[in-house]
Amino acid sequence: MDHSGPLLRMLQDGTVDVAFSYVPLKKSGFICKPFMSDELLLVTSPVHQEYMDGITQNQLSEIGYLYCDFMVHDNGTFIRDLFPKNFSFSFEIDKLTHLPHYLIEGIGYTFLPRSLVQSYLDNGSLVSIPLKGFEAPEVQSFVIVPENKAEVLSIDRFLHELPEEERIE
Repeated sequence: MDHSGPLLRMLQDGTVDVAFSYVPLKKSGFICKPFMSDELLLVTSPVHQEYMDGITQNQLSEIGYLYCDFMVHDNGTFIRDLFPKNFSFSFEIDKLTHLPHYLIEGIGYTFLPRSLVQSYLDNGSLVSIPLKGFEAPEVQSFVIVPENKAEVLSIDRFLHELPEEERIE
């Protein structure tokens, strides 16, 4: 999730044959297909009770938001777009996967993909805050392979196992 840059470099260097990335690779010689869409949830520790009934987009700038910007759509939509222009975040981190630890410790709120936080929601160590009057964008992930490896039998089988609605031919 937070290692898309190094993975894409490894793919281009031939170190790996397939990469899953939240960043699409639009480069000649590579096939980039949508893999999965994931719902973004605003999550926090259950110790934070103030917004349990919901939060508006304007209120986002009032909470202790743990910021990690990542592209959530191929069209360049980012988490930062949900906040006022030039908003200064008091906490920024570059590893999305480190955020649940801070949240569980009772530090702030953040948007994270459901697939990353579902186990924490299930065991009650995190809670999801409803959004009022706005929606969070979805996160799109991609599967990327070099064109010259797409015909390798195992890779070809895998790519054709993707659900029809996920595939772009």
